[in-house]
Amino acid sequence: MKPKNHRKQRGQTMVEAALILSLFMMIILGLVNFGYILWMHQTLEHRARTAARYGVINPTDTTGMQNMVLYNSTTGSGPGMFGLTASNVSAAHNSSSSFEERINVTVTGYQFFLWFPGMAINGKDITVSLPVETY
Repeated sequence: MKPKNHRKQRGQTMVEAALILSLFMMIILGLVNFGYILWMHQTLEHRARTAARYGVINPTDTTGMQNMVLYNSTTGSGPGMFGLTASNVSAAHNSSSSFEERINVTVTGYQFFLWFPGMAINGKDITVSLPVETY
């Protein structure tokens, strides 16, 4: 019986492990990025809904609606959440329809910054529209 020559296979396991580990880490980081993007989008959508709910009660306070998106408060200054500014948020009291008055809150021009591979993608506009309550 001839002994096996293990010299040719000495680094094979290390190369295979490095390839599999790098692929595994790319998948894990991709899942983390996806979760981060989903969390950011849902947070912005929640803030827009909150601003629209505030606008239903106070339909003339469009600055307060913008601040609800930016700072989660009716007052604030400086850059808002995720670096948003007042130019990224529009709030309007739409009373052109004789049937129903509506509050429209739109968030535009925001970006998702990815951790891997270190780039940014533009998010779609978020629009929330609710009817104004009358007493």
